[in-house]
Amino acid sequence: MYVVIEKDSKQYQVQEGRWIDIDLLDQTPDSNVTFDKVIAVVAGEYSQIGQPYIEGASVTAKVVKHDKADKVSSFKIRKKKGYRRKLGHRQDYTRILVEQVNFPNKEETLNYAKNLKNSLKQNFRQKKIKYLPQEKKDSRKKQSIVKQKAETKAKKTEPEKNYTC
Repeated sequence: MYVVIEKDSKQYQVQEGRWIDIDLLDQTPDSNVTFDKVIAVVAGEYSQIGQPYIEGASVTAKVVKHDKADKVSSFKIRKKKGYRRKLGHRQDYTRILVEQVNFPNKEETLNYAKNLKNSLKQNFRQKKIKYLPQEKKDSRKKQSIVKQKAETKAKKTEPEKNYTC
């Protein structure tokens, strides 16, 4: 299950128990943050998309740390003019750990998705055992088809004899 949230007109895909780097927040480390702008919720076959946001949905996260990203260098030059400029920039970011995702009918949705996943697994196992002998037969048919194709190619390579009087 994942959720798409919006923060500072950027969209982030988050999951419970995972961390994500977002633009710098004015929060201290070990404090909690709540994001109310939830755009979409996807849980297995179930998906809900807001218009523009889902009412009653929220994401609670914990601020882990503030840090800077790797340096990005920019080099400008004008040939034959002696103009050279090297610029560098390190973007500040905040690392957050997503603790909880809340949306309407969460328990029902997760149970439905879990049951659907289990039923698909069971059906797959049954079909795999059921159709295993047919796969062997199909492989034999494929071998015979390959032989037939090889024989027809051999016949085509023989020069055709045209007798004219």
